[in-house]
Amino acid sequence: MEELAKSSAKTFAKAFEVAPSHQNRVMEGFEPQTVAEEISIKHLEIIFKTILRDYSPSEKFSEAFVGDFKAYIRELMSEVSEGLYGGIDDFQFLLKEKLKRELTNMLGNSLEGMEGMLFGLVWPNLWQRVMRIYQEADEQVFYILIKKT
Repeated sequence: MEELAKSSAKTFAKAFEVAPSHQNRVMEGFEPQTVAEEISIKHLEIIFKTILRDYSPSEKFSEAFVGDFKAYIRELMSEVSEGLYGGIDDFQFLLKEKLKRELTNMLGNSLEGMEGMLFGLVWPNLWQRVMRIYQEADEQVFYILIKKT
């Protein structure tokens, strides 16, 4: 399980490879890919255990899996954005640029010009969902603080 989490984490962390032309967005000494890999290892081990666990009728796999996945996304966004000068805005920019590069590599020249249209359809919806997950953590902290006062 640990080896599967490590190899999967390496793959996922590649999303945070920063192109040389965008290094000015990253704080000196900070390595987004390394941080992403460490967080991914931790959370993927949890997620894989959740997938393999037995569930009772009163316990739903979907709730456990979604909860674990959201915790992973929140920590990833929070920790990586802390090492970027523009915070969450740079996180979005770097992830968007990486996704564009990967889409262009996948499509190659076969659909030249189409990658922009495909990206325009995919990115807004994807980012909206990611931000919703990220903001849920802020809402949960806010409600906990209100309950204590």
